[in-house]
Amino acid sequence: MKKQKNNDVEKRLRQLPSLKDHQSKEKLYLSVRARVNIPERKFPPWLFPSLATLTVILLLTVFIPTFINQMNPVTMEDSSEGSHSKSDSSLEESKGAEKLPEQDKTDKNHPLEKNSNQTQEHSSTDTHSNDSNTSEDSVEVNSLLAGNGEGKTYAYPGMNGETVVPLTQTSSLSDRVPAGSLGLSERITEDLTIDIEQGRAKVIFPDQFKVSGSSYSQMVIDSIRWELEGENIKTIQLETSSGRAVPLGNYGEVKELSPIEKGEYIFKLYQFEGSSHKFLAPVQVPDETSFREALQMMKTRGNEKFITSPVPGHVQLATVETSSEEVSIQVEHQAWASEQQVLTMMEAIMATAHQFGYKEVKFEGIQVQSFSFYDLDQPIQVPEKVNPI
Repeated sequence: MKKQKNNDVEKRLRQLPSLKDHQSKEKLYLSVRARVNIPERKFPPWLFPSLATLTVILLLTVFIPTFINQMNPVTMEDSSEGSHSKSDSSLEESKGAEKLPEQDKTDKNHPLEKNSNQTQEHSSTDTHSNDSNTSEDSVEVNSLLAGNGEGKTYAYPGMNGETVVPLTQTSSLSDRVPAGSLGLSERITEDLTIDIEQGRAKVIFPDQFKVSGSSYSQMVIDSIRWELEGENIKTIQLETSSGRAVPLGNYGEVKELSPIEKGEYIFKLYQFEGSSHKFLAPVQVPDETSFREALQMMKTRGNEKFITSPVPGHVQLATVETSSEEVSIQVEHQAWASEQQVLTMMEAIMATAHQFGYKEVKFEGIQVQSFSFYDLDQPIQVPEKVNPI
């Protein structure tokens, strides 16, 4: 009975007319929304928790360091006491530094004289102040020239065979030169015998003498020539103890060498890596090089590893020959790094001038407030020997 009633209801519902709504979905949504009246969210749900977390982090950042400082007051007091002690010591040092000029006024000794006095009296602690217009104070200034006619010349190769460095030994000849500590190799002519007579030198080699490589042969030849430089030698004869010619590698069997000629070398600076010692080192130049060209070559760096220019980059050199024995050099420069820089440049130029046959050099245009080694208003005599030890 119930089932029949359900069927009748379904039949009557199918007989009803169909309903159609012509409204758009958007309009229908707005009408339903207005009746339901659901409020929109003005802020995203994650905003307030994030702000709360950030506030907590800021508070911890501010209060944790304060809390740590309150827990360690002793450490802060100790550090403040240490800073006070450092400031007190710096004040004492500054007061001591203010007293130095008064001591320097009473010190009238030449730097070289003072250096010799320090070797005799180790208790002397006064220092010589330098009044030149330099950017840093020069504690010690060393000359690279030996007095004319003083000492004997011995040649020592550089560590890598780039050059032979002539040293003038002014002390006792029995004292052995510590070549290694000077950044030099051992003297390779030590086992040779050199006899000089009437402008002729005879160099006698042991019969078992051997060379290894062309570089070593060149060092042997250059060492002999530099040890005889300045001896007024016209010919250099080579022979073994048995009277034979000397085998020198690629040079073959050599019986004679020519002495160093005028204008054959310029001087630069040699300093081995890690060594504090600097020496004037001869560097060979092409034939028929003029002195003006030689000065420009002294400014170049070259391909050598341990040889540098003695002329600072800010210096310009021009030469005016006034006579056959004197040369005048016009110097244009900026600020000098030290008195040592001025002295080294001048002495390298003077040694080069000697190689080119000049006897005096006049420097023009060097601006220094004081210079203790040479009188810049007068021509300076060139040296015959370099690198005193």
